[in-house]
Amino acid sequence: MTAPLRLFNSLTRELETFAPVHPGEARVYSCGPTVYNYPHIGNMHVPADTLRLA
Repeated sequence: MTAPLRLFNSLTRELETFAPVHPGEARVYSCGPTVYNYPHIGNMHVPADTLRLA
């Protein structure tokens, strides 16, 4: 048997056991940059959230 996936919630400052909305399926949504004009440093960013095993 495998141990449950536990992640640190930086908002509540606690470890939480991960439970997917749909059992057996996990999804991640990530929004990329929206470029309206010429490229500049403001269009570049790193993902806001990082998952780390606790």
